[in-house]
Amino acid sequence: MLTWTHKCRVYRATLTQRHDLSFVRSDLDIYADDKPCRIMPSESELLELPTRGELGAVSRPAEIWFPRGIDIAEGYLVAVHKPRVLNAEVDAVSGTLVGSALAGATSVILDTTIGFESGDVCTLTDGTNKQRLTVLSVSGQVVSFHAECALKYGFAMNESTLTAQNFYSIMSRMTPHGVGPIIQTQAIECMRGGD
Repeated sequence: MLTWTHKCRVYRATLTQRHDLSFVRSDLDIYADDKPCRIMPSESELLELPTRGELGAVSRPAEIWFPRGIDIAEGYLVAVHKPRVLNAEVDAVSGTLVGSALAGATSVILDTTIGFESGDVCTLTDGTNKQRLTVLSVSGQVVSFHAECALKYGFAMNESTLTAQNFYSIMSRMTPHGVGPIIQTQAIECMRGGD
């Protein structure tokens, strides 16, 4: 039986045409809920995407396996949460702010820092504002970020969460035989501009 090691969110890119006939891209959270997946090391060599526009590759390709029935196709964006195991359950590495953080701050205070470590790429959001940050250090309940990651917005306590996750751009889709009820995809770890 396949063990699902990570949780993820699946986003489908949608294009909306404006009055001036230009298009605006937005990412639709298909399920608005976490889905199970498994990250497998991949030996495949994929060309890196250029660092411009919406996506830029920053790391190696990987294989991501999903249960059958999940809507996954080329061009989709998948946010895979870094996992931690608590009471034998896989959970996303995430914490809620227990102190307000002002714009310009380079650290936050969380209710839990279990699983966070230096180098993690995280997303801080309050449901309206969202920012990607890189962890510099973790000490007690305080997570500090690199100076270039100073907060662009103020984030309120009890309403904002910090989650460690990586975004993957799906490059191709394969359905292997005899492996069980899974979909296997090839993906490149990437970053989204503007977050």
